[in-house]
Amino acid sequence: MADMVLTTIPESIHFYVHSRLLLKRSSNAFAFLITPPDDISRMSADESISGQGGKAEVLNLLLHAVYNLNPARYVPSLEALSCLPGTLLNYGFSLDEHLSPDSELTRLYLNYTRSQPVDVYAVAAAYGLEYIAQKASRPSLTTPLTSVTDKQVIMMGSVYLRRLVQLHHNRLEALKKILLTLPTWHGRNNPVACDDTEANAYQVWALAMAYLAWEARPDMSSVELAQVLVPLMDSVSCAVCKNNLQARISSALRSWAQVRDTI
Repeated sequence: MADMVLTTIPESIHFYVHSRLLLKRSSNAFAFLITPPDDISRMSADESISGQGGKAEVLNLLLHAVYNLNPARYVPSLEALSCLPGTLLNYGFSLDEHLSPDSELTRLYLNYTRSQPVDVYAVAAAYGLEYIAQKASRPSLTTPLTSVTDKQVIMMGSVYLRRLVQLHHNRLEALKKILLTLPTWHGRNNPVACDDTEANAYQVWALAMAYLAWEARPDMSSVELAQVLVPLMDSVSCAVCKNNLQARISSALRSWAQVRDTI
């Protein structure tokens, strides 16, 4: 039976909790709001909680975590989830335990990686939540680095910011390296007649490289890359050269698909 009431300020929302459970699972007696076991019978039955951790939505998430309940039905906001790690720490709870890769709370963060990936990445980075940061880094590739706000940069810190910047850079450099490998053209010395000149064939590939030099993005998919490269087949008439070009395009697409897309 609940023996303690937590009241949020200024919302004045009440949460009826079990003091012994909180005392057992918290490393600091729930931010020292709960008296030691010897005095538990004389403790106050009503505690007021203010500040960021006192927001009802955040406290609701925390208590669901402590009681091993799934808060998904409340559809918590990302703002509340952003406050949760600090609140858990403030009240003496382990992030490793409650924000583990397979926890219900972690799934709530991942739900926002499609719509607000950089915000999720920043929160994860601020508290060293590596699993969430990795998952958020892939969709974060859709956001240009120039669009990352000062607030997000501060939250990330230097280490995670550098890792995100490096991810963007490495993928673009990998794409350039892939495209620098030219197809094997037929060549005029081949005994089989060729309707294309090597100059024209190389020009076809060079035009694609020039286009991608301007349009390449770190989040470019293999499908998008194929939409640029596959039409080059129509510019080559020699059957042998066309086969060589097709092989090179297939190799480029495989290589691009294998480039790491997370921190």
